[in-house]
Amino acid sequence: MQSEPPRRNPRTQLPAWFGRYLLCERVATGGMAEVYLSRKFGEHGFERFLAVKRILPGLESEEGFIAMFIDEAKIAGQLTHPNICPIHELGRVGSSHYMAMEYVWGKDLLQIINRHRALGTTMDPSMAAWIASGICQALNYAHKRKDAKGNPLNIIHRDISPQNILVDYDGQVHLIDFGIARAASRSTRTRAGVLKGKVSYMSPEQLEDGPLDQRSDLFPVGTCLWEMLCSERLFRGEGELATMEEVRSGRIPSPTLLDPRVPEELDNIVLKALVRERDNRYQEAAEMAADLNQFLNTTGQNAVGGRTLAHWMQTAFQKEYHQEQQKLEHYLALDPSTVTHSARTPEMGTHPVADESTQIFFHTSEDPPPHSNTATPRKGRSSKRSPSMPDPRVLYRLTKSVGLRKHMWAIVVASGLLVGAVLGTSLAPTSGDLIIKSFPVTGAIVHVDGVQRGKTPLKLQGISSGERRVTVHLTGYTQGAKQVSISPKKPQELIFDLIPLGQATQDPP
Repeated sequence: MQSEPPRRNPRTQLPAWFGRYLLCERVATGGMAEVYLSRKFGEHGFERFLAVKRILPGLESEEGFIAMFIDEAKIAGQLTHPNICPIHELGRVGSSHYMAMEYVWGKDLLQIINRHRALGTTMDPSMAAWIASGICQALNYAHKRKDAKGNPLNIIHRDISPQNILVDYDGQVHLIDFGIARAASRSTRTRAGVLKGKVSYMSPEQLEDGPLDQRSDLFPVGTCLWEMLCSERLFRGEGELATMEEVRSGRIPSPTLLDPRVPEELDNIVLKALVRERDNRYQEAAEMAADLNQFLNTTGQNAVGGRTLAHWMQTAFQKEYHQEQQKLEHYLALDPSTVTHSARTPEMGTHPVADESTQIFFHTSEDPPPHSNTATPRKGRSSKRSPSMPDPRVLYRLTKSVGLRKHMWAIVVASGLLVGAVLGTSLAPTSGDLIIKSFPVTGAIVHVDGVQRGKTPLKLQGISSGERRVTVHLTGYTQGAKQVSISPKKPQELIFDLIPLGQATQDPP
């Protein structure tokens, strides 16, 4: 039975035409752009699904955002590799810049790790190594890429994180989002003291605003691999500044100690990628990929890793897999002529073409672009920017450099209140507080999930929800261990009774 075409969404008015792309559904929104699942049409009935990424409407006249957006497309447009999501086209419809890229039918790594948590399982070490190897191969290609004249592009991604690693339902790994990548050809430059990226997935040198090289991309690959093996966040402090301290500390819990099922060979690869001093880290992505592939060879998964991952993806996400398949069929069944479009020609019939307001700046796909005005991207009028909000990551550097560490938290709280007051937004809590005490003595060292967090009495804030293992240890006393379920609803309190070792071995009277 033929699928019924999807109805138009009354809130977003989708499906809708955007140049020669039929926007079917918005699939992601970020701070700079939004991404749509789209149908693309060409000559002689040609069509395919693509992802169209366009600048948010409120930023269309911001020259800085437009320049960053164009840089991203130009950098990624020069990369052709199986593990990198390709950019096919950069253009503008009216005042809205866009890029068209491959639509990856699958899930990102964060969704995959969260699915393991929901299932109460941890990722198979071979599967984790396969995914990490694919990212290393993508980075090795990008790091060594040269332009047409043979000059190195010197690309550094700078934003390796689970959200930017996609796995399709066929078991293939894709690296995306070169939005803040550094390259020799980039027209925009990051100002001194400004951090770009996700703090939990930065290298120590990136946090310290030091010079970066390609080894800085390998540290977050190690972070992602650690999290795949342990099914929890590696760097997650009580706030952004505490998280930065954790990254800089160089204290990395061994995955094998947390989970004995992690082979020692893979444990060594993770810890080498996460060495604080980059001279002792992997020196290039190819070196790390080689060690991962050697491990996969010992497990017999190097040749079948993709099929194993594909089977897991289609099984673990079985419901979503079938729902998304039906959704694609629905959009394919949609008659384009039922959606109004401002530009049509008799030659194209019901197939849309680029209208006079569409400009295509570069085009890399196999099918030729439609006729359009080829012009240099115009500079939009700069709208008046809102006052700059204090960045806790910059405050961290300031307090570190001028010896104000004791007052750091007061500054951060003040800046957080200011941001909240201006933005008027609130986030649903996904973490809770934990209070740990020891009796009859204090000063016992506290570990949460194998990571030292302080001494009793201790209050930890912002602990991610879920089951946590807490241990306390004090020389001369028995060690205590408890499981606790963290909930955002109310603080959890643990009290450990510490017994002197000599007393613990005596028989009761």
